[in-house]
Amino acid sequence: MPVQKEYGEALVRVVGSTPGQNNRITFIVYVSAITFAEHSIHLTNAYFIPDDQVLDAIVDAAKRGVDVKIILSREFAGKMEQMFAGDLVESIEIKLEKWEKRSLLQKCKENFAHVFSHWM
Repeated sequence: MPVQKEYGEALVRVVGSTPGQNNRITFIVYVSAITFAEHSIHLTNAYFIPDDQVLDAIVDAAKRGVDVKIILSREFAGKMEQMFAGDLVESIEIKLEKWEKRSLLQKCKENFAHVFSHWM
């Protein structure tokens, strides 16, 4: 990551990730954040299904006095579904036939951008 200037008082950590089960860095950072929380853990996730390690970290945090709040309600999931539907309306569907027929220039642009995807 490039060096950034400090702005404000918030402590923020950016964690890069890649798809696939071999990449555990996001999971490790997630569990570490829960494990080392001192004041509060507030999670909002419509489909939160913690594994044993995450659940143990949350229980331990609550036992040491950390304010733990998790929002897993149907109402929240419904709101998220509405937001998704709104995003879908604003999106453009890309069909396989059209994707395969994209221009050589477009393919070159995509390949060029892919070179820098590691830093995005």
